[in-house]
Amino acid sequence: MLLSYGADPNVRVVGDVATNAILRPPLAELIASNEIVTPEELRLLMKYGARVILKTQFRDPDGLLNCLSNMDPQSDSFRIVLEAAEEFDPCMIRRNQQLNDEQRQLLLDRATTPVPLKSRVRAHYRRLFGRQLPEFVPSLFIPRELQSYLLYEHSF
Repeated sequence: MLLSYGADPNVRVVGDVATNAILRPPLAELIASNEIVTPEELRLLMKYGARVILKTQFRDPDGLLNCLSNMDPQSDSFRIVLEAAEEFDPCMIRRNQQLNDEQRQLLLDRATTPVPLKSRVRAHYRRLFGRQLPEFVPSLFIPRELQSYLLYEHSF
């Protein structure tokens, strides 16, 4: 409900003013705080513009890399995160001690493979429309299947 009224899925909250610590964004908090993250939860945040940055939070405030250790690499949720990723840090993926070997290899494969055109187009529309993407997509003159892909109603 809050997302549909304009809540920012990438909000940055400063924790301790003295240290200028930034708390994790909602997507990172969802992944880190739950043993099982459903595809529906991920798609909802992504539909409203949540950024999927597979870097450490030290290198990017929206970084999710250190939050992924709880996720089953064979789950649909992990695959959704991989497909939606906008940026990677292969060096930190290799060095990350929290990831298991399977997670690390899947992340490195995705990070070193060219991004498919449909994913690039979706990322472009997300940057162009931001949180208003759900409002603009229905007015685009494109097939319904592509509209649902842009809105993360389905992936792979």
